[in-house]
Amino acid sequence: MTIDNKRGNYAVRQGETGIDILKIVLLMLKKWYYILILMVVVSGMTYAYMLYTYKPIYVSDGQFRVTIKPSGNSSTDETNQEPKYSIADALGNAQTYIHILTDSKLAREIKKELGVLANDMKEEQIRRCIKVEQVPQTPFMRVTVTSNDKNLTYGIAQQVFALGPDMVRNTLNDEGWLTIYDAPCQAYETSTPGGGKTTSAIVGIVVSLALGFLWAFIFDMLSDNVKTIKDVQNKIGTPLLGVIPENISNSKRKSKNKNKTILINSANAHFSFVEAYKSLRTKLESLSIKKGYKKIIVTSSYQHEGKTTVSINLAVALAQNGRSVIVIDCDLRKPRISKIFESRDESKDVGMIQILEGEAMWKDCVKYVNNCGVFIITSGGTTEMASELLSSNKIDEMLDGLEREFDFIIFDTPPVNMVTDAAVLSAYADASVMIIKQELSPVDNINQSIDDMSTGNAKVIGCVFNMANTTNVLNRYGRYGYRSKYGGRYGGEYR
Repeated sequence: MTIDNKRGNYAVRQGETGIDILKIVLLMLKKWYYILILMVVVSGMTYAYMLYTYKPIYVSDGQFRVTIKPSGNSSTDETNQEPKYSIADALGNAQTYIHILTDSKLAREIKKELGVLANDMKEEQIRRCIKVEQVPQTPFMRVTVTSNDKNLTYGIAQQVFALGPDMVRNTLNDEGWLTIYDAPCQAYETSTPGGGKTTSAIVGIVVSLALGFLWAFIFDMLSDNVKTIKDVQNKIGTPLLGVIPENISNSKRKSKNKNKTILINSANAHFSFVEAYKSLRTKLESLSIKKGYKKIIVTSSYQHEGKTTVSINLAVALAQNGRSVIVIDCDLRKPRISKIFESRDESKDVGMIQILEGEAMWKDCVKYVNNCGVFIITSGGTTEMASELLSSNKIDEMLDGLEREFDFIIFDTPPVNMVTDAAVLSAYADASVMIIKQELSPVDNINQSIDDMSTGNAKVIGCVFNMANTTNVLNRYGRYGYRSKYGGRYGGEYR
């Protein structure tokens, strides 16, 4: 896709579409609980369906022993002599015996003998129920009968053993003899409903993973949220100033401070996290020198995109480079700066609300955060009249004084798509920076926010791709590999 930065619109460039398997897998992992529920439901439905459609399979089996006709000159001799085992005959004529015992002629006789029990069956069906095989290197022939009816299975097996030997002798002119070695047993069931719970579970897992992958693929294709650096570069109508990764700390205290804002000068700040802010600082300083930017609005399209964290850490990074910086909490509805720096109760504090209402001087509201090297002005409470207060002439007086005292003034404002406060402040600032959290805001809404901010003096000079997945995004962006070489050398943490 290509961008027209002047208009904030974008058009499709051919040949940039593709399937990102890793991205789809990560999306599936984020929604693992849905897939787990799907696995349970599909497994249960599969088991219920197999149970409903289940047809039991019954087996009855036995064995014949192949013998040879006794030698002798008279029928009396033949009758009195015991038949002998014939391994050679069994091996040499195995296929002949198998053919006779599974032939339609025997099946026809079995159907007659079974009568009513086999009325609904054809000769071919009976024949397919019978399986005959030679036991290797022995004079034995194993007969196995299978069907879905227990009585029919046992009946067919009995008839095979009753009619089979005579059928063999008559067909082979008394040259082949079969004697019963192991009579057929009562039919027994060999299968379980649906192949058992294991089969149902496997089906459930496979189907659920397939459906989960399909869902993630469709969701990814239909979603217009900003997912990658390419999305920012190709779809957003403003330059990319920096990529801030999720802070991945090796500290054991991470789990305890999971929801606490991480500052770049803290022991929990990862090397790549710190270096990303230093890179952003360098770009802003360069723009400031070229364009004279001093008063900078930091905002976003929606809440929870990390604009306050970026505001403070950018200020800390500038302060570390010898700049005098002040951060002003202009989110008068949901202020956060005082909470991050753990200052006293906001309701008892003095800040922007008191300055704009004429109840306090700005110099009395400035506080210095010693461990960060930055100055702050908190909100001084909350109000629903934020837009009206920010339009007050008092803000001009405050900014005249602040510009003489500080190199940079950073405004932390509410989201553009939520309220008009940021657009009101743009009349007083020099530039705006749009914070974009990975996979949160739709492209159209971000570009609309950029257009809304363009009505004032503080046009959007660039955006920051925030909370980017380090394995999927940062490795592509930081192509020189400093994070792994230097960050790993110092234990993966910045102190």
